[in-house]
Amino acid sequence: MNGDHINSQLAIQAVSEAILQQQPDAGLILHSD
Repeated sequence: MNGDHINSQLAIQAVSEAILQQQPDAGLILHSD
């Protein structure tokens, strides 16, 4: 497993957990650089 894959999985997990905790309204737009 390379570092990019680990970082991608960590980012996906963090966003998923934030959505579950915050329960944003439909139509949320996530912008990342």
